[in-house]
Amino acid sequence: MTSFLKKCVWGIVVVTGIGLCSLFAQESKTMQPLDLLKSRDDAARQRAYAALLGERQETIRGLLQIIDNPQSPVQQWINSGTPENLAIRALGEMRAVEAVPSLIKWADPPKGGFVIDDITAANGGFAARALVLIGKPADPALLDVLRQDTGKPIWGISLSILKEIEGVRCSEVILEDAIAKEKDPTAKAHLQAALKKVQGE
Repeated sequence: MTSFLKKCVWGIVVVTGIGLCSLFAQESKTMQPLDLLKSRDDAARQRAYAALLGERQETIRGLLQIIDNPQSPVQQWINSGTPENLAIRALGEMRAVEAVPSLIKWADPPKGGFVIDDITAANGGFAARALVLIGKPADPALLDVLRQDTGKPIWGISLSILKEIEGVRCSEVILEDAIAKEKDPTAKAHLQAALKKVQGE
């Protein structure tokens, strides 16, 4: 093969390689993160992973904005199709730990709204269910509520949520541990009241 021919072949190889790389780069930009997770290119898979996590965090932030700044009247909260209701349910399904403080506020029956005796109706009920779906990561915030006034509706609701997450026996152990560590006498008394309720006293 002549020198000239070798140069021509090499030039074709280089141009083809550049073209393929460019094509791959363009495809990477247009492909969705879920598709890129299946890519043979490790860097593309890592980018897809980061993009998916970013999308999740952005979605959670958007949902929290909806429930932290409610627009629907209280009288419509029984409607399972309001933006707030759907956002609450989505946060539960996503197991969004970041949403726990906001969900506890929603689980507290609003003044003039609905009284929720258990994990049942209205947005408060959906918020309670969302907390149950989130599970153990919600325990510390629920215990904080149980340290407070036992006369508030949210106190009993939080205890119901804790029992549904942990079961009766584990709830007893968790409360006993919290009582042993609690320094404030009033908070300790409230936790002891919760333990008695769990034990059926």
